[in-house]
Amino acid sequence: AAVLGRPVPGELAGSVHGLAYLRARGQYELATSRYRAALGDFLDIGRRMKRWGLDRPQVLPWRTDAAQALLRLGELQQAERFITDQLSRPEAADPRVRGVALRLRAELLEPKERQALLTKAVDELRRSGDQYELALALVDLGRVLKETGEPARAAMANRRAWHLARDCGAEVLCEKALPGHTAGADLQAESSRAQLAELVATLSESEKRVAMLAVHGHTNREIALKLYITVSTVEQHLTRVYRKLDIAGRQELPVDLQVSADEFV
Repeated sequence: AAVLGRPVPGELAGSVHGLAYLRARGQYELATSRYRAALGDFLDIGRRMKRWGLDRPQVLPWRTDAAQALLRLGELQQAERFITDQLSRPEAADPRVRGVALRLRAELLEPKERQALLTKAVDELRRSGDQYELALALVDLGRVLKETGEPARAAMANRRAWHLARDCGAEVLCEKALPGHTAGADLQAESSRAQLAELVATLSESEKRVAMLAVHGHTNREIALKLYITVSTVEQHLTRVYRKLDIAGRQELPVDLQVSADEFV
């Protein structure tokens, strides 16, 4: 608010830097529940970028910004239109662009479908290196896992989100991920993650591949088809995974299993 209260040089409006200023102002307006004002700024960015031949979402993703404002306004069909437009463009191959669009599209779906789409969004955003957007996706994933009756995996997703948000200095997002959580209380979680990494290291590469597909929500039959093995072999791999990780079943597979096993994928 203090920065936005400063006088803006007139020449800023006609430059790329002016577009960045508009986006920052739009994000502030989103954060302060001024959704119409935010939408106006994001649409203004889009008009200028098209006019200047600079419509590159890797630089300024105005479509997904506008979709966020529309979602908050309850205009779901319009939000879906912007998200679909974003995903249909060649630039959607960029993992950050795609990850953000998938995270937002998930808000329009039922819990089970939302879980699958958020898992894909998490994968894309992990590849992109954008820790803040990854934290947002993990918070959303933690919420839907809790809704679908998987509290253990939800807690893991939220712990991972908390760490990422803390590293970004995003205190509000930290509180959203784990209300009341502190760095001191986090020592035990760090120990648990270290223990998980040690247990994951005992899995064979075949067991890791099966486990990671299971984390994504694939059925045993779907896993068998993807890996060209029998359903019985999938079941045997999962049984060994459960035993080695000391968990009761599929619902307790850690959401961040991929993080511990990145070197194998």
